[in-house]
Amino acid sequence: MRRLRFLARPGFLRELLSNNIESIKDIWFLLKALGINAMPNTVMVVSHDNYYTETRNKSEIQKRALRLKTMKALEEAVKPFVGLVVPMEENLFAILIETESDGKHQVKETLQVGRQIRDRVENCARLSISLGIGRRYKDIHNLPSHIKKL
Repeated sequence: MRRLRFLARPGFLRELLSNNIESIKDIWFLLKALGINAMPNTVMVVSHDNYYTETRNKSEIQKRALRLKTMKALEEAVKPFVGLVVPMEENLFAILIETESDGKHQVKETLQVGRQIRDRVENCARLSISLGIGRRYKDIHNLPSHIKKL
């Protein structure tokens, strides 16, 4: 059952961010069923800067290995924060984090967290990434509208 939860989390979060789950009741049920305790209110979008250059003329296995390396590096970088990493597309990842500040302090905190994540990935995994930061929302069910604005 634990393995099933682990495998189902990214799919659920991807569907949530794609606005394919509309019922707040379903969202809360799935959060609980999948053991997702974080209550993210901010989305960051990440891409590996040199992905297409590095994967040109490479096999699908080599491309998958690079995506996995990027995913693992992001997960390690997010560990100190209350957050989740979701693979979205071939070279696009979403980071869902919880920020606690409000107003001006929230923007400053989010920028600082974004810099720390980027620096950790670049220093530890030797990957160059671009990280886009969006708006903060009251709770997780508002995040789909956020991802569409980025």
